[in-house]
Amino acid sequence: MSIFVDHKALKHLLRKLKDVEIVNPTDGEALVYEALTELWKNKPAPGLGNALKGCRDAMLAETQSIPNNTWTTVNIDTEYYDDLNEFDLVNHRFVPSTTGRYLIVGAIRWTNTPDGCPTGIGIFVGAVAVGAYYYRQGSAGVFSNIVTAVVQLTAGQLVTLRAWQNSGAAQTIDTGSAICYIAVVHLTP
Repeated sequence: MSIFVDHKALKHLLRKLKDVEIVNPTDGEALVYEALTELWKNKPAPGLGNALKGCRDAMLAETQSIPNNTWTTVNIDTEYYDDLNEFDLVNHRFVPSTTGRYLIVGAIRWTNTPDGCPTGIGIFVGAVAVGAYYYRQGSAGVFSNIVTAVVQLTAGQLVTLRAWQNSGAAQTIDTGSAICYIAVVHLTP
């Protein structure tokens, strides 16, 4: 069990407790109970070192037409940050350089779908959906799909964000950093 402490005043108060031993505290540490000494001690938080160094975020810079009844790769083509150069913007995919567990979040916004239009968003590793969300729009209009997955990836695997709809005709997804994006965080090795 870990308790994250990132507030300086709280760290100061914890020093006064007899079962807590805090030595040279730094931001992002966790209090971990050590049974041998029966003390809570500050330690580096598990997994956070990689996550904070391995954040990636990319988005769709222009609107994109999604054909009817076909899972279509979202043309992610603009990076906000990519510490390890793992987004392939030409082929619109994420390619991890390190094997491990990753948190992947994707979002798309449809510009104007008809009443009752079923839509979907998926995170694909190769040709397999590892996270997908389907929604049937109740009335015409603008709305978003969001998907999240925690996935064990091997270095070099191809990850894409895909959109699907079944309105009977092509539909459009919108552009923008808070509207159409994929964000990836390396959680653990």
